[in-house]
Amino acid sequence: MSEVGYAAMRTWRFFGSIAMSLITLAVSLIAVGNVQVHNFPGLPNSPQITLWLLPISRLVADLSGIAMVGLLLTSVVLLPRSGAELSEQARKIAEIAGYSAFVYALANFSLVIFALSDIFGTSPVRALDARILRSYLTQLTGGRVSLFQIISALLITLLTTRLRRSIGGLFLLLTAVISVAAPALAGHSGLSANHELAGSSLALHIVAISLWVGGLLSLTFVVGINSPNFASIVSRFSGLALVCYMAVILSGAANAWVRLRSFENLVNSNFGRIVLVKVVLSIGLAYLGWLTRTRALALIREGRNSYFYQIAAVEVAIMSATVGIAVTLSRTSFPPPPLGAAIKPSASDILYGFELPPTPTPISLLTHFRVDALWLAFSLVLLVRYLSTLSRVRSAGIDWPSERVLSFGAGIVVLIYATSGGLASYSHVLFSAHMVQHIFLLLIIPELLVFGQPFRLAMLAHSLGEAAAPSLAKDLLESNGLRNLSRLPVVVALFASSFYLLYFTPLFPAWMPSHWGHVGMEIIIFIVGYLFIWNIFGSDLTPICHSPWSRFKALLISEPLHIIFSILLIWSGRNLASNFFSSLGRPYATDLHHDQVIGGVLGWLLGEVPMFLAGALLILELARRKRTDQRGV
Repeated sequence: MSEVGYAAMRTWRFFGSIAMSLITLAVSLIAVGNVQVHNFPGLPNSPQITLWLLPISRLVADLSGIAMVGLLLTSVVLLPRSGAELSEQARKIAEIAGYSAFVYALANFSLVIFALSDIFGTSPVRALDARILRSYLTQLTGGRVSLFQIISALLITLLTTRLRRSIGGLFLLLTAVISVAAPALAGHSGLSANHELAGSSLALHIVAISLWVGGLLSLTFVVGINSPNFASIVSRFSGLALVCYMAVILSGAANAWVRLRSFENLVNSNFGRIVLVKVVLSIGLAYLGWLTRTRALALIREGRNSYFYQIAAVEVAIMSATVGIAVTLSRTSFPPPPLGAAIKPSASDILYGFELPPTPTPISLLTHFRVDALWLAFSLVLLVRYLSTLSRVRSAGIDWPSERVLSFGAGIVVLIYATSGGLASYSHVLFSAHMVQHIFLLLIIPELLVFGQPFRLAMLAHSLGEAAAPSLAKDLLESNGLRNLSRLPVVVALFASSFYLLYFTPLFPAWMPSHWGHVGMEIIIFIVGYLFIWNIFGSDLTPICHSPWSRFKALLISEPLHIIFSILLIWSGRNLASNFFSSLGRPYATDLHHDQVIGGVLGWLLGEVPMFLAGALLILELARRKRTDQRGV
């Protein structure tokens, strides 16, 4: 097929996909009765036009957000390039992502208008009142999320016109992913006891769909049929699509489970029947993905791309229908719990949306789980990526020490336990458990991961592949931003601020009641800890090659800062976040100050082990270098 003929077919398929989404949305809305005006005595009724335009705006926002993510993914991760500089094609695709981001911003603003019209039962024109808009966007959680989405989309629109390097594109891609997932991070997802699993699994579901569907849309409608290295582009996307598909299925199943609660609700409720339709469509997508991996890729390597576009066209049509159905699902009420399943919620359940774990024992600390889907997915992706890279290296006949593999694997296991196991459960309700989790994320887990030398392994695998293959590990190591963050004074300052600023400022009592505030603290602590251990140990490749003596001095400065923090926790007369912990009504560890003292002692003792190990290794390295210098003399 000629480029002109392909362009014409691509245009028709693009508008056909949009039409498929709209038709599926309309049919499903009518089928479940979501566009019928219901008269409730004493309450205003939503206008008929709002009942239609609200889900249509949601659909436009979802499609444009998915396109924004997929285009940035293609530009930064999938397309070949020379070094960290984006190719001309990648910059053009990034500019198209900017246009999608602008549509996304407009669609989210229209969502605000129609949401207010739906809430107050008034016309969309009257919902444009400046005072109402200001109050909604600044005081309510849903409004603040919409404001963040609008601002982030406009930021992406502006910055894509100046995008030149992959690290900048990676920042925009991360911003886009957070923006589309933001609605799942707000509130309790309409649930109580399982809102954390519902919220995190929904966020993972949205992210995986955006990467998968957005990437396929980009390859189908934007990347040209005669693009160079098309086979390698599709191969890279195929691996990512497989991971995303598994994440979509597992997160969707978890999200449906916490809402449906029974097989009867799956069959007899509108919500359950829509879920069943999505399951059928997902099975069809799995079959098409299998065809892509087994047949289309082989034909593309022979220069025959038409079969891929035939499969992709059907995939896009099914995905478009799925997005339309998903919008209807978001507008459909959850089914009621089975008879006899309702229980009286506890104080913590009412205030914070989670049930207190049982009285802590060694057994409950090991066996009690509160799964965080995002952390679990992140951990498994890291492990799969490490093992797949290791397989490439060993297939090339290069030896890689087994102790590094064991260390990295142990780090992943401990990371899953610290974020989804018993320690994570009790870290929400006990300061002592929270402090132990802090030390695990700050020092112990990064130490295990750094010993696995993931950056060295990634660079070794990159040297074996195509010269134009993108490598985010290489881009990170060569980026000015990470290089500046890796300077030892900055590393030490970030290490100290990770506990002084988080705990001795209003941030700690403000973030502890919120699940996502708690997750935010975990992310900050983990990133700062990894940056600290990465640069202090010096065993893996780093942006700056620090001398052993400079790393030892940085460790000597950091050690007292950690000890002083622990002492302040032990001897301070003020209980941190006392209002939060006292309002939980927990039947155990009722003495808040005693629990804080235990946290300070455990944090001190557990923190000393990795710090002592780091110091011992640095002393050995200094001694080894001294002997080498003496032999040289």
